[in-house]
Amino acid sequence: MVNLIKGWKLNYLFLLLSLCLLSLTYGQDPNFHIYLAFGQSNMSGQADLVPADKTPDSRFVVLRAASHSGQTVGGFYPAVPPMGHSQSKMGIADFFGRKMTQELPASIKIGIANVAIGGQSIDLFDKATSPSYISKARNAKEWWIQYLDEYGGDPYKRIIQMGEIAKKEGVIKGILFHQGEADYQMTNWPNRVKKVYEDIIADLKLDPTKVPILIGELATTADGGDLGYRNGAVAEAANMIPNGHLISAAGCPALKETNYTLHFTRAGYQTFGERYAQKMIELLGSIGEPIVELTASPAEVSVGEQVKLKVSATTEKGNIVKLELKEGETLLEVASSASHTFILNNLSLGSHQITVIATDSQGNQGQASLKIQVNPIQTPYQGVAWAIPGKIEFEHYDECGNGCAYFDDSTGNKGGANFRMDEDVDIEECSDDGGGYNLGWVTAGEWVEYTVNVQNPGIYNMEIIAAAENANTISITSNGDELVKSVSIPSTGGWQIWQAVKVKDVKLKEGIQVLRFTIGSDYVNLNYFFFEPAFLAIQAKNQIQNNVGPQKRLFYDKEKQSIFVRIEENGKTRFIDVKGNQ
Repeated sequence: MVNLIKGWKLNYLFLLLSLCLLSLTYGQDPNFHIYLAFGQSNMSGQADLVPADKTPDSRFVVLRAASHSGQTVGGFYPAVPPMGHSQSKMGIADFFGRKMTQELPASIKIGIANVAIGGQSIDLFDKATSPSYISKARNAKEWWIQYLDEYGGDPYKRIIQMGEIAKKEGVIKGILFHQGEADYQMTNWPNRVKKVYEDIIADLKLDPTKVPILIGELATTADGGDLGYRNGAVAEAANMIPNGHLISAAGCPALKETNYTLHFTRAGYQTFGERYAQKMIELLGSIGEPIVELTASPAEVSVGEQVKLKVSATTEKGNIVKLELKEGETLLEVASSASHTFILNNLSLGSHQITVIATDSQGNQGQASLKIQVNPIQTPYQGVAWAIPGKIEFEHYDECGNGCAYFDDSTGNKGGANFRMDEDVDIEECSDDGGGYNLGWVTAGEWVEYTVNVQNPGIYNMEIIAAAENANTISITSNGDELVKSVSIPSTGGWQIWQAVKVKDVKLKEGIQVLRFTIGSDYVNLNYFFFEPAFLAIQAKNQIQNNVGPQKRLFYDKEKQSIFVRIEENGKTRFIDVKGNQ
């Protein structure tokens, strides 16, 4: 075996993983509703957390817009605070998302990208004014620069970046906005808000009739807010935008702080955020799209297995008249009802993006999609399970591919042998007696599987023929149950200097089963393994063949070099040696 260095292998793995990540394709999910949120501290969130806030909801995620918490910008994570920058608490967006998941069907998932920094003007979010606004702030070393940098140094660009990701993964259903405290003296603030909204719609190529902006009032005077008198300007901004909607803050208690009263109490945030959600749910209904619930049972199958798709559609306008089942642009089946079960047979190997489109009596359409994964069937090499007792070559692993019959952390057969070259297991020519091939280049965590047929249950001795320049370990399971943990493989002095590693007293069950060999640390060469009974049975002359009376068999213990009798009677087994000892 070529003596590869560990560093090269790790670098190769890193490159492979990177390429895999870059090559990911997005599948838009119409039931994944994503909202872009931006503004000042009330959108960022100022309410202290309670333990329940850290409990994730599988249907509510954050599209991470700020760099913190060890999470990747642009990734989706459970929507627990902080959802904005690193010091965000509970706010409008948090309670909005929770209310949406409570009220919408279980098939709908909610995502929010939150770009908000306390105390900042609309100038920060206007792409025409933000460069100079940010430059002045950096020169003055303003306190909030750390949060600006978490958003990549340009909040507007970050909103657009998150919007592009949102369009690929789901559907942008709306924009959540709360800002204005910093601009209480800006006379043209409503026009500026309108411009930023129109810029977002244009840059993301969205349909403004389908993407409303929800604009929340400032804390009202009646509830203790210092700037409640500015809510006329907030209403003006909402009225100037055809699809703008004002969210009332009346009855949302303001939080009295030392120098000002601009934020809300926790109860105020909850009421306010839920009002955003109630308005959005109302708007979703007015848009007229039927809501489609689609489930697959099961969503992951093997080749040849059947999949049932259960569909249920509802609409607030008229009634559902048609359900269309599609894969890509191919129409598979049509049903003229609001609920139906489609049956998919003979799906080909791989991933299938299935969509159901519901049409109501007024021509409105809604859809839902899901992926069905069709996996290959794992079979023994050349179709027949290997008999135990017997010898099995390591290169005769099962057929099913990487991740199914084996796991190899690199692509292709690196061994150079002209054998199973379409697989990723690394195989080379072997110089051991008998020639053939051996496995090599194996690294920690890799595994191979073998379908075997154990002809008789009992205790077996095993030998693994291995070669290595460093000590290693191998663990073995049968159908997922541990057989042997961390068998020690010694250094044999060379990659083609072979040694039998003996493993005693391995207990095997009868019948067909899958053995998995998992590598403990990097690099060991593997030629073959075999099992033989720990005790050799000898047919006794007086064994009764018609199963009447006790069954008797003679056994020879190779280790102790002695003979004993095994008697099976009434479901119990006794062992008696030649001296009569039991």
